[in-house]
Amino acid sequence: LYQHSPCWGLCSFDPFCITIRAYAALANAEECFSIVVQDNPGLSATKRLPVLEHKGNFISQEKILSYFEMKLELGLDADLSDMEKAEVFAIKSLIESKLYYYMLYFWFQDDNYREITRNLYTSTLVFPVSQVQMFLYQRSVIDQLEALHIDDDASVIQQATDIYQCLSTLLGSNAYFYGSKPSSLDAVVFGHLSAQLYAPMPKHSLREEVQKFDNLVQFVERNAQIVFGHVPDVEKEQKRLVEKRESSRKFWRNVLFSVGSVGIIFLIVTNINKEPRVME
Repeated sequence: LYQHSPCWGLCSFDPFCITIRAYAALANAEECFSIVVQDNPGLSATKRLPVLEHKGNFISQEKILSYFEMKLELGLDADLSDMEKAEVFAIKSLIESKLYYYMLYFWFQDDNYREITRNLYTSTLVFPVSQVQMFLYQRSVIDQLEALHIDDDASVIQQATDIYQCLSTLLGSNAYFYGSKPSSLDAVVFGHLSAQLYAPMPKHSLREEVQKFDNLVQFVERNAQIVFGHVPDVEKEQKRLVEKRESSRKFWRNVLFSVGSVGIIFLIVTNINKEPRVME
């Protein structure tokens, strides 16, 4: 399985990569494949990770779950009724076509992008490939958001909250969305909500909205123990990133100060060593 880099205590920052890892964990199939961190999505015709390689075939992100069920017999939805399967399909489509882009809307806002997002997709790539890829990806995301008319904070928050309310109502007090056994919907919801809850964005993301629904937070925390082996600490991660940024700024201030000091000393020494001009 080719996936984006792990970070923040998550197996990946990307909701779709987390979804596949969650599905494998919930199906007790983690040993069935190996993980390759590959931040270049060129393996996929859709230019999106994750990508599954199996017996020489490359399966793109949107087909992996069905491939698990049809080819590898790792189905989580076998016990669902036809009505429940239709419901799963509809909710998954809503999450992937709406909620995902609401998340990107905040991730690509100036402060979040500058401090966090722009480094996510290029951490394993070399310069200048990293810069070119990030420029193209940023442009692609902005174009998609414009096409979807996602351009207003209040509207995005309201629509995301409506989806959270729907998920919260469906989950109720159950361990999983359809009772005591996980389904593919549990993997999808966990993949997206964990990224939204644990991304240490300095400005508004969607974390505050998810946290208003206690049963969704508890759902994510329970499954984080299964998928990640622990519950990520977003506040600790935010503090670590702030300290890292301050350390980096301090380093470059010292470099600039040192360079400036050397330049001043050079000018002083040069002027001292100049021959005095003889006045005629």
